[in-house]
Amino acid sequence: MISAHLHVGQSQPHTSEAPVLQFLGKSKKRKRRSLDTNDWISLHDHKIKGNSHTQYLIRLKVDNVVWSFWTRYSMLSELHQTLDEVIKSQLPTFPEKRLFGNLNPNFIQTRKSQLDIYLQALFKDPYVRDSKVFQDFITNSKQKAFKKAELDSLHRFKLDV
Repeated sequence: MISAHLHVGQSQPHTSEAPVLQFLGKSKKRKRRSLDTNDWISLHDHKIKGNSHTQYLIRLKVDNVVWSFWTRYSMLSELHQTLDEVIKSQLPTFPEKRLFGNLNPNFIQTRKSQLDIYLQALFKDPYVRDSKVFQDFITNSKQKAFKKAELDSLHRFKLDV
């Protein structure tokens, strides 16, 4: 489960439950644009969901638009596996899976730091960053954030969907 937030200018964040793993599917052909050096990604926060798993808040800035979304380790692991299949260069080390004790506060902080370093390393590597898989990951997370922001506005002002 993933929640998305959108920040354009000074607007308030919005949340939604939205799958970001659509980047694994086929997408329409479009011209890909290389990310700018002023763009960034960071793992901003975390939360424990129902004593079963941890979600991480990822924030991105691309084209002067900042948005964020909640995701799980397992979804980032799938992104890594897909990149590993497609990218023929060395990827950064992905944090190891842990079966027991993964809700321990010290472990969560360590994994959060490792995931942040991993995501930033992906973002800094032009070959990975400009790959179709990573671009689709970014585009789909942004589209979900925009879609949720529009739905929140409709509901807030009691407009028909």
